[in-house]
Amino acid sequence: MAVLNHETHASTIKPEGRRYGCHSKPRRREPLVVNNGFHFNRHLAGRGQESVLHRVTIPDFGSLECRYDKSLSDASCSGCPHRGSGEEYSKQINAGADE
Repeated sequence: MAVLNHETHASTIKPEGRRYGCHSKPRRREPLVVNNGFHFNRHLAGRGQESVLHRVTIPDFGSLECRYDKSLSDASCSGCPHRGSGEEYSKQINAGADE
């Protein structure tokens, strides 16, 4: 099968020293407060109306460790304190799947 040869587009080239957005960020759990889907106006007798918006708090159950299983070989992860924890997690998961 024939393949066209062409120059690599500049937007696909990673600049030297590029880091991911999660690089060296602290890991913490923060609940998320969101609207539960409806907003209504409640009429108060003789006092006009009041706008009511219900909110719900959703707990954060996300992982605190890095889950990227190629962080040890990715240059964008170099220097990150969480580097390598994804590989360890992957080993644990794969060991459990073999049983």
